[in-house]
Amino acid sequence: MRTKPTIFRGLILVMMVLPVCSCRGGSAGSGSSSDEASSKKHPLKMNFAPGLQAEWRRQEAEEKERRQRDVVKQRMSEPELPDAIDPLRGHFTLDMALSGMKGSGDLAAVIDTEKGSIRCTLFSDKAPDTVANFVGLARGVRPWWDVISKDWVRRPFYESKVFTMVIPGVMVRGGCPWGNGMGAPGYSITPESSGLLKHDRPGLISMVYDSIPFGRGGQFTILARPMPVLDGKDVVFGECSPMEVIRDLASVPVDKLFHPQQQLRLFGITISRSGS
Repeated sequence: MRTKPTIFRGLILVMMVLPVCSCRGGSAGSGSSSDEASSKKHPLKMNFAPGLQAEWRRQEAEEKERRQRDVVKQRMSEPELPDAIDPLRGHFTLDMALSGMKGSGDLAAVIDTEKGSIRCTLFSDKAPDTVANFVGLARGVRPWWDVISKDWVRRPFYESKVFTMVIPGVMVRGGCPWGNGMGAPGYSITPESSGLLKHDRPGLISMVYDSIPFGRGGQFTILARPMPVLDGKDVVFGECSPMEVIRDLASVPVDKLFHPQQQLRLFGITISRSGS
């Protein structure tokens, strides 16, 4: 009487195991190697509940962006000066700055800001070296030192920058590669002493030479009204309009150090010449 239930349970166990063995290759031994081969061909994949995959990717992208911001912040707070000399050793001419450009007329720069676009006529006849440097940086043909990649690069210097100083109703300053008003392109250019223009009217744009300890040749000032205190220090190299946009830039709220209380963005600078 006890034998029959035991046999019956044994048959049930065999019937439960056989399908498993057959789907794994027919035997327990072959099933193990088949599983290993299958795992090599098909690596483990994460299965997300509906809607969670997009959220996971978003969080992953945010974490990557945060790590990049931390690196940029650290290198901006403790910028390293170039460990290699300027590839051009300070020699950069207007012909080099205009290489590949079409046309032969007057030079102009369009400065795109979040308050609107400013068009500047450049005084290449009165300040050729300053204009050459400005145009070369704007076009990305003049090498400059990037504190993030720690290398000399050739790409547009003024893209995605901010205006770092505003004296309300007087002037606005931009072009700092570090975003704190202390940065430079990794070298200094010599101020042009002949034919220096006065800061005697609104709309003038000049290259900043004063109060930047780490080099000179990248930052510029646009006047909202005359500023004779800059005469003999900074070099005027163009005149800009419309004044409405310049006044809007020079009227944003600032802190005690004349830094804009909110980011005042400089999107980029485009160089052109008449006849192109």
